[in-house]
Amino acid sequence: MDKNIILNINMSHINGDKTDVMEFATEAKYTKEDDGLTRVSYAESMLTGLDGTTTTITLEQNRVILQRDGTYNMVLILEEGKQYFGAYCTPFGNVHLAVSPRKVDVNYSEDNLDLRINYEMIVSDASAGVFDMHI
Repeated sequence: MDKNIILNINMSHINGDKTDVMEFATEAKYTKEDDGLTRVSYAESMLTGLDGTTTTITLEQNRVILQRDGTYNMVLILEEGKQYFGAYCTPFGNVHLAVSPRKVDVNYSEDNLDLRINYEMIVSDASAGVFDMHI
């Protein structure tokens, strides 16, 4: 089942004493796959700095997979209490990263999506800060 939806995304990035906040709404596609997985995908824009990239969020009961394909490529597996190592591939080169989710709260149905994730990102062995995402 496919359905077009409006996705509201609120993201905070805390790095030391500095906090950046980004809030936006975008058109997205909600897909319930035959295998039972639910996916939400949307096109990134110049607003997010990732123009030319599609982000797909795969929802599972206690885990979220965030995948970016296009100009910027990466896969993040966000599961509370488990660290994930990966790479962020950009037009300027690749960066090794790790994410340590502190909170992954996934609630969804065909009519509502409430996703809250709090995680620390480590890039090239240095903290890139804490991210708090609410979709």
